[in-house]
Amino acid sequence: MDKRYAQFGSIFRHNEKEYVYLVHTEEILYSALIVDIQGSEALKKRVEYIIKNKGTPLVNRLLDDKIYCFVELRTEEVKNRLALFTKTGEDTPLENCLPINPIGELEEEDLKEIKQHIESSNGVPKELKEKMKSIVIES
Repeated sequence: MDKRYAQFGSIFRHNEKEYVYLVHTEEILYSALIVDIQGSEALKKRVEYIIKNKGTPLVNRLLDDKIYCFVELRTEEVKNRLALFTKTGEDTPLENCLPINPIGELEEEDLKEIKQHIESSNGVPKELKEKMKSIVIES
């Protein structure tokens, strides 16, 4: 895939949903689903409720769950929506998503937060964490 078409932080549409392009391998496209505003609000409220009970073993297990692996975006076009990493890399063969035609780009602040979250999260594939190490976000 040529970087002219998609790079870390490119927003693209596939099957009527929006995604953030992260990285790819020869076979797998790693991307984050951009949840619609209603879904984002519902998930944020759920996390707020869970955090109120933080410290209990059940809550700690819940917060380690992949469903709570997300970043709230600040880029104007997708502001207050979540980039969700739940199924990043699962059942996403690269050829099924081609061509990737970016419809926007995330701002630097979002890129930094996504990179940091992926590198520190247990809810994403190890291969994605490794590939993220090579990404440099220029200021």
